[in-house]
Amino acid sequence: MMNRIQVALVDRREAEDLRRVLLNTCSLNIEVVDQPDPAYEGVLVVDCAGLASAAFACGLAHPDRAVVLADRGDEAGLSRAWNAGVKTVVFHDDPTSTIVLAVMAAQLHARTHFDKPARGGHLVS
Repeated sequence: MMNRIQVALVDRREAEDLRRVLLNTCSLNIEVVDQPDPAYEGVLVVDCAGLASAAFACGLAHPDRAVVLADRGDEAGLSRAWNAGVKTVVFHDDPTSTIVLAVMAAQLHARTHFDKPARGGHLVS
């Protein structure tokens, strides 16, 4: 489940390019979609425009699994990401390697925290 990445960027070419780089970097299930799913169980890569869409009216189910691509100086977009609880923001003009690193870090974080029991709970095998 945590080996899944959903890429939902307004610029479809940028989304497909990122998908290709991620596929060459790590073996994961990576899908490019037009509409992001805020309840997605894997890592979600979305831009500020997608974060502003109606799909996110109720917020993100897992903001710690989201990577937001922003434009430098987009204060409204950065504010939306902050208010949504997103911990990882990179910029469209950052090197692709930086964006890939951010996605991989979010995936590692998701995997690490997915396997932890709830407070006072127990892992069941």
